[in-house]
Parts: sequence; C-alpha cells; structure tokens
Amino acid sequence: MKHSSTSFCILLFALLSQAVFAGGCDVNASITVNGSTTICSNDSVELIANSGASYLWTNGATTQSIWVNQPGPNRVNVTDCVGCSDNSNFVFINVLPSPNATILSDQLPPYCMGDTVTLFTLSLPFDDFV
Repeated sequence: MKHSSTSFCILLFALLSQAVFAGGCDVNASITVNGSTTICSNDSVELIANSGASYLWTNGATTQSIWVNQPGPNRVNVTDCVGCSDNSNFVFINVLPSPNATILSDQLPPYCMGDTVTLFTLSLPFDDFV
C-alpha cells in the first residue's frame, strides 16, 4: 500500500490538533539575559527568548532577541509551530544614572608645561573613577 505525502501531512496535522485541543501544549517561554540586569545609562543588554516559531516582546519587537537600554519590565510571548503560546516571567532592567562628579585640583591655575597637578573629586561614590 502506497501512502502519499498529502495523507501523511493530514494525519500529522490531525495528531497535532488533537494534542493542542487536549491541552497538550508544552511551551515554556523564558528569557536569558546576556549580561547584567543593571546597566549604565549609555549601555544596553541583550535579552534572548527560548526557541519558538514567533515572538512578541513588550516593546513590540518580533525577533528572538532584543537589546534593551531603558529601565523597566520586559516580557516575551513565545508561540510554537502549532499555535501554542506562553508568556515569560518579567525581567526588570535597572539603568544607573551617569555620574556627575566635580573634578578639583590641588593647585590653582595657571598650569605650565611640566607642572604636576593632582586631580580629585569630593563625590565619594565616584572616587574610583578618577
């Protein structure tokens, strides 16, 4: 008995449809953060959804991964090839403000070629960046 590819496709669709309607969906949306969830104001972080057939992120993007540079919650809806979908948990991105440090010197101007001047800041959180 010879089976055609059309009847195989119909049988496969029927089996998948039964699994979907019988509660057989098994999509578990998740997000992998490629870096830290706390970033500097001029930086970004990549969020990657697990495998699926289509994606819809909270920012409207429809790709498997997105780059985020704004603070707030991010979530993805992942849909598989038979139409089952699931929402991921939220991933919250924190964006640190740019430091605003006042730089001081140990000498008053004018500065001449060859002078040594020590620079410092009184802003304690930013002492390590001077």
